[in-house]
Amino acid sequence: MKHSQKARYIVLGCMFAVGVVSAIVIWKTYRPSPGKPFEQITLEQAREFMTYETGYILVDIGTPGEYEEGHLDGAANLPYDQLAGLAMSVLPDQSQQIYLYGRETKKTEMAAHKLCELGYTNISEIIDAADDGVFS
Repeated sequence: MKHSQKARYIVLGCMFAVGVVSAIVIWKTYRPSPGKPFEQITLEQAREFMTYETGYILVDIGTPGEYEEGHLDGAANLPYDQLAGLAMSVLPDQSQQIYLYGRETKKTEMAAHKLCELGYTNISEIIDAADDGVFS
């Protein structure tokens, strides 16, 4: 085998390996939510993402009393009715990954929209936290 053919096969093999690794990374991190400025995910998906992501914040939008009754481990409390006023102090980095959840799905969605309006760009609304027994 000529030297140039051997080099060509090595280069093609490397390109194939890079393509496969890239496809796996894209598949693992792809999170569609058509028509929304944020994504909607299940608690199971959020837990999976949080196993390999770093630098995220988990936010419970319930009242302080609701938060005390039960919340996900590591969650910060940012009550929905104080969202606009406290967002910058609790969430200073507007590009940080934010996992948002609450007892009421509609209120959680409204909170996600509000954060988008405030300039936050990396929001994941957990749509089934109340159904998962988090608050019991």
